Amino acid sequence: MNLFPLATLIDLLGRGVQDVLFPRCCGGCGAALPDTDRDFCCGCWGELSAIADPACPKCGAPVALESDDGRCLHCRGDAMRFDRAVAVGVYDGLLRRLVLSAKQPTGEAQSALLGRMAARRLQQVDAAGADLVTCVPMHWRRRLVRRHNSAEVMADALARRLGIAFRPRLLAWRRAAQKQADLSQTDRRRNVRGALGVRRRVVVEGARVLLVDDVLTTGATASEAARALREAGAASVVAVAAARSL
Repeated sequence: MNLFPLATLIDLLGRGVQDVLFPRCCGGCGAALPDTDRDFCCGCWGELSAIADPACPKCGAPVALESDDGRCLHCRGDAMRFDRAVAVGVYDGLLRRLVLSAKQPTGEAQSALLGRMAARRLQQVDAAGADLVTCVPMHWRRRLVRRHNSAEVMADALARRLGIAFRPRLLAWRRAAQKQADLSQTDRRRNVRGALGVRRRVVVEGARVLLVDDVLTTGATASEAARALREAGAASVVAVAAARSL
């Protein structure tokens, strides 16, 4: 008679106790979920503005934003330094609320949820192959206020789900930059130009990198981070975001 290995049996028992003490809840409304791998109830899942394929391979925007010449209205003419962008959904409705909650001092659970969602999205578009995962860093002054970097927590959860090495401190701010949300598209690019760099003694030569941030708007910050990684020798950089702002 075949028996479960002891380690497997202990794991199953542990999961059962966890399900009783901490039942899975919907990431949107908090309702109890059945024992599945889903993070949302059917109602909240319907509120997510998920980006369906095909999406723009350059900036991750929905194909509905294509112009008559077939080029994406959001990124045509933009010199983005990452190779590809992948986003879970449009920055609207429930996804917008989750991103804003993740930015709060108590938003680590929401950040981890967004990371798991991004991991699934990467698997859907066959873009999960990478050597390491990193994130857009947060300046230490902002971290004093927020207490955590939502992009870092998100990247950690994504790396765990995909089984890829997580390197949270590859990049650093060389100088403080203004808040991007307060600036125009042109000013955003100027604001971050030369502001990000790879830390000393960091080795990324030949690495395929997943670069994680919570929201991709103009792509200026992710592009500047990708520039630093490529100049340090990274073979490719895929920008990964929970939401694509339109």
